[in-house]
Amino acid sequence: MKVLTFVFGTSIGGTERAAQNFVVAYDHLGHDSRLLSLDTDGIRADELRELGITIYKFDNKDLDQIKLWSPDVVHIHSHLIEL
Repeated sequence: MKVLTFVFGTSIGGTERAAQNFVVAYDHLGHDSRLLSLDTDGIRADELRELGITIYKFDNKDLDQIKLWSPDVVHIHSHLIEL
């Protein structure tokens, strides 16, 4: 299965840590696991790249690549937002 995890950033925050843990877990389970983030320069992105995980930046070029890849599942990580 192709799983795209979307998270705001790749810094050291807890939401980012949880997203990284899920991306790695999906990969270990044998899925094609990739990450989409607005910020791809953080330490968590570096760690994922070292594991061979594809990291997409939220820009037109990478969004076009995601469309071609066509993920089966999009897993969204976000900070709590009150409405």
